[in-house]
Amino acid sequence: MKFKTVIYLLLIISSSKPGHSFENITQRVETSRTDDHPYKISLKNYDPSEFKAQAFTQRSSLSAKDNVTFTITDIPDLVSFMIVQIHAFEKNVSMYYTGNSEKPLKDIIFGSNIGLFVDTSAKSSIDIHVENYNTEIVKVLLVVVAYSSEAPIPGGCNMEFKPEISPFQKLIVTDAIVIVDAQPSSSSKNKQTICEKSFVQHEAYRLYLPAQDFNSESYFSAIEKMLTPEEIVKHAEKIPASSTGSSLRRVFSAYSGTGSAYAMVATYKNHSAAYVPAFTYACTNSFEIDGCTMLPNGIAKTTCLLMIFLGIYLTFMGHRNPKTTIFLFSCLGGGLIGYICALHAGSHSASNTLWIAIGTGLAIACVWQIFTYCLSKETSKLFAVSFFAFFCSCSTYYKFPGIHRKK
Repeated sequence: MKFKTVIYLLLIISSSKPGHSFENITQRVETSRTDDHPYKISLKNYDPSEFKAQAFTQRSSLSAKDNVTFTITDIPDLVSFMIVQIHAFEKNVSMYYTGNSEKPLKDIIFGSNIGLFVDTSAKSSIDIHVENYNTEIVKVLLVVVAYSSEAPIPGGCNMEFKPEISPFQKLIVTDAIVIVDAQPSSSSKNKQTICEKSFVQHEAYRLYLPAQDFNSESYFSAIEKMLTPEEIVKHAEKIPASSTGSSLRRVFSAYSGTGSAYAMVATYKNHSAAYVPAFTYACTNSFEIDGCTMLPNGIAKTTCLLMIFLGIYLTFMGHRNPKTTIFLFSCLGGGLIGYICALHAGSHSASNTLWIAIGTGLAIACVWQIFTYCLSKETSKLFAVSFFAFFCSCSTYYKFPGIHRKK
């Protein structure tokens, strides 16, 4: 009985929210702003002795149905290109280059975390159009990240997104997973000669907010920590690439109600550049966070309630009914195997994944009961020990993933 009690205490501990939440959330990147213009950022504080990426930010807001010009001034000659970004809180906005008066669809980008590549050659100032098509005021973070000519260009070898150079990431959010996609970088501005054989390396990072923290201050502070490669490595957790599939795609479990920021860093030789960070609360409806919780539907709530009753039963009555205990253990273990296999096979529906897990659990439980009856009752203990060992190995990996993180 003590052995089972230890197992379920560990299950309760491991069911807590994901770790790696950031601390000192109010720390910000150094900014340079012009207070008399709400949509203007000056680069006059650019440090010419610093060859790394330098970020300049300004928090503002867009009026309902507003179309404004985001102006960047005092651009030094040492700046080869910039990634101009807009991060909106809870709403989507759009941005496009100033010269596109007719706003052709291929040159407009929409979203809550978007950005454009800007070549600053022989330019001291640049204008970008930003449009809020919502019927309410939207809080935004204006960002300019300046790079020297040695830095790789995020999204410079883009073959799928619009526009031609796409330094941003795209999110696909379902009930169960979050998929983050990016386009490959180029090592220089000459796309035709560089992209055929690129030596740029890409690394992905993730940063969690505290659970159920839907405050705009926390949102913008998290974004500010994911703007430059140095800040990303300092504050976020490195996520290794999958052994199969694209090296520019990452698939994460969705924790509804827990904000998470995603970054991609491109490195060529000794120089790095960061993609526009992406953010999600992993809600079914991205911008309805009032009901965004870890248990978003009736199926999830019923399953958790059933697990509570099963846990209580096994803790206090399991030793009196060993056959029932083994059946439940094998059913839970089989359900876990089915859940993992369903996600690996690409199941994005929470209900389908749950039914696959239940069916697999019941099937494995029945097979194990037959196996135990035909061979020896002592083999029934093997599953409990194996399940406990598997759980401990998963908990160890979950709590101590530092081998994948840069210090």
